[in-house]
Amino acid sequence: MVLSMGGGGPTSRSPAAPAEDRTYLGFMAASLGVALGAGLVLAVLLAVATSPELNQARLIQAHGWAQLQGWLGIFVAGMGLRLVPRLCGRRPLPRPLSLTALILLTAGVVGRVVAQTVDRAAWLFLAAAILAAAGMVLISAALLATLAQSRRHGQGWRWPAWAAAGWWALWAGLTVTAGIEGAGNDGLVPAGLDEPSTWVVLLGPLMNSVWAVQARSVPVFFGRRRPRRLLVPTVVFNLGAVLVLLSVSGETALARVGLGLAGAATIWLIALVGAVWGQAHRLTPASRPTARFVLTANRWGLLAGACLLLAAILPPGLAAWSQRLDTGSLHLLGLGLATVLIVGMSRLVTPVFAIQRSVARQERAPAVILALLVAATGARWAVALLDGTVPAALIAGLLGIAGVLAWLGLALFAASLAVAWRDLDRQKVVLVRAAHRRP
Repeated sequence: MVLSMGGGGPTSRSPAAPAEDRTYLGFMAASLGVALGAGLVLAVLLAVATSPELNQARLIQAHGWAQLQGWLGIFVAGMGLRLVPRLCGRRPLPRPLSLTALILLTAGVVGRVVAQTVDRAAWLFLAAAILAAAGMVLISAALLATLAQSRRHGQGWRWPAWAAAGWWALWAGLTVTAGIEGAGNDGLVPAGLDEPSTWVVLLGPLMNSVWAVQARSVPVFFGRRRPRRLLVPTVVFNLGAVLVLLSVSGETALARVGLGLAGAATIWLIALVGAVWGQAHRLTPASRPTARFVLTANRWGLLAGACLLLAAILPPGLAAWSQRLDTGSLHLLGLGLATVLIVGMSRLVTPVFAIQRSVARQERAPAVILALLVAATGARWAVALLDGTVPAALIAGLLGIAGVLAWLGLALFAASLAVAWRDLDRQKVVLVRAAHRRP
């Protein structure tokens, strides 16, 4: 409860405000734990390991899904469950629902990584898929129900938000299918299913969430109106994702067309909802340096869109270059756009960092984090373009460098989160005291 002090002691009592729900911190911690403890460690291992006993294909899949499902998936889920109800004018979602989703998603991705790297037990691979899929269905249902009950209509961010919520359910279906296939194939998902699924998950639930968050906030940061007419570019983008999904049947031409559409729509959506230059003058002076994350992320996104478009129009005789451009675009979107953006946006919009920014002096950590992630993205994109054209030792070296730089960037981000989390209650007290001292 809150005590109102007057004279020598308390004179009245008033009901306490509801306790702050800090479940989002659990999602942030879990996603960082998977990335730093598994995903990026496997990336470096793949670059330096030469033992013939290592199954490269399984390790590549474990690395990819640790990053996609563990790092990006868990982080985006936590932010979605926190932000969407607020943007829709609804009450926060029940804490047990968010915790259940967190546990299911984390158990699912950890189980898959273990099943593909340590213990190739079929039951573990399938159980992990079922747990993760249950969490994805729960997230989809919560987001769809919240959007359906929204009190705020006619806002452009809602179109990609609806799409993201629907794709979470489709991701659950892909996860179960991969679990069945991997359990029956010694822990290895067939490439014809795994590769399209990777693109579908990145484009569907994850990138649509990126577009929704940017549409709601980024134009405001830079003094522009929020875009309202996002239906057409959102449809084009998701049509591309649907065509990639349909390519699971073996029609690879569908994937080529789908990725081309997604690339064109990426450029279109960034022009509408993002920012690639300018000053975020609507942010407080303490927050403005963090806006560089937004600008940098969208620049990587533009490059990814251009690469996907180029890959789609190259003649069949240059199929190897189309593949290199696709691989480069995958990492430009996952590391360059999504990772850089969510690190920056989390520092801008989450209470734990907002309170720290209001009390503490300006940090140097954000600039270092950004530089590390930019260097990691550049190195990984170079690997995609140079693969097969330069000595394998150079490729392995660049892969190792990219993995180490990304690990250091996220480790520094995790450390800054831990410090802000540790000091959260103390800094809130400082803010309250400062407010009481004002005339």
